[in-house]
Amino acid sequence: MPARIALPLLLVLLVGCDEELRRDVDGVIAALKAGMWAQVPVMLTDRAIGDLALEPSEARRLLEALTEQLGRMKSDKNAALTLAKRVRLLAEKTREADPQVADALLCLSDAHLFLARLAHRLGEEGDAKDWDEAVALLERLHAAEPGEGEHAARAARVLIEAARGDANRRKDYVGRAVKITDEARVRHALSIPVTAASAECRVEMAKLVADADPKAAKAHLEDALAELAQGMTPQNPDPAIATAHAEAVGATRQLPKLKVKAEYRMVSHVSGENYLRFRIPLSSYWFFSRERGHELGTVYRLHPDGRTVRLIGLSRYRWDRMYGDVGGDNIKGLARAQQAGSIGALREVRSQRDLVKGRLNRKITSSYFYEVVGVDKDGDSVHFRHYFFKSKKRMLTFSVFIYEVGEPGDVEPAMEEIVGSIEEVD
Repeated sequence: MPARIALPLLLVLLVGCDEELRRDVDGVIAALKAGMWAQVPVMLTDRAIGDLALEPSEARRLLEALTEQLGRMKSDKNAALTLAKRVRLLAEKTREADPQVADALLCLSDAHLFLARLAHRLGEEGDAKDWDEAVALLERLHAAEPGEGEHAARAARVLIEAARGDANRRKDYVGRAVKITDEARVRHALSIPVTAASAECRVEMAKLVADADPKAAKAHLEDALAELAQGMTPQNPDPAIATAHAEAVGATRQLPKLKVKAEYRMVSHVSGENYLRFRIPLSSYWFFSRERGHELGTVYRLHPDGRTVRLIGLSRYRWDRMYGDVGGDNIKGLARAQQAGSIGALREVRSQRDLVKGRLNRKITSSYFYEVVGVDKDGDSVHFRHYFFKSKKRMLTFSVFIYEVGEPGDVEPAMEEIVGSIEEVD
């Protein structure tokens, strides 16, 4: 075959391979979005994994999609463990390809990070090695391509996430994270990623030593807030700085004995149809999805691994309509119907408070609510409260659904701030 023909043909074949791999990844992502994640291990054939090991950008896209589904993987442990084997094979194949470029090393780090998160999610032992490997790869990247210190900052955040899930190694993980950011600050004194990560490390250190050494804990917390102060500009501070600041303020609420004063930077939002107004912290972990109709919108709090761990749902019921066999003006009937549905969605109910009268906040003082503590379909401990109150300005009944993953004592300070800010728009 003449050279002038062979080269274009080779390029066509290579492009064809890339397109086929993209279609394979698109197919896996589509299955995940359709709720068929348990079929993914079957779709990740040896051939597909071999191709992904040579195309780190596509592998990272796949790992990102898998991470978004972590919250659901506890419901089918056998399928999740099979998936872990396929991802571990991807890591092995990527390593065999002798990764040198940044994208390949990031892919390998992402694979180990996913495996560590999945093991923790399933309650499996032996995830420490994957946390360590993910961090080591990021440190290697930082040494080769220091840039603005973003790889070092990410390594520190991975260690903080690991610390929160492993009480036995918490002190070691937090200490390593602080060391990484301290070293990075020497080289990148003005780096936003490093400043934000450094502050988050000091917040975690404050939590770690708060009982044993309150004075040191207070110093760590004050240092974190001081580091972030310059970056918290009046207009549009960097998202990484704003997120670290929100976490630091949350720590001041969780550690009141330290007597460190700080306020959230809150952002105002209005629900669908402009009925309710409220504020949420300026942070990459918090966001609001505005809707119209019966559902007015939802406030979400994300875990670093992408799972939703806090939720506030806002809804409205019209008085001139029926919802099933309950009228929109029947506040007790609506609440009892929702209570039955909420309990039915749980795997186990541990305790519940039947419908009682109470206040949502200082502005909405007349409402009815119920409270449930249980285990959801994914095996997570959850607790939620659901408030119903009638509008004073419109022929509507509003509901505020407050849902949190964790035990009732696992308090998220920002939730109180958000709920306390809810009010009806004139």
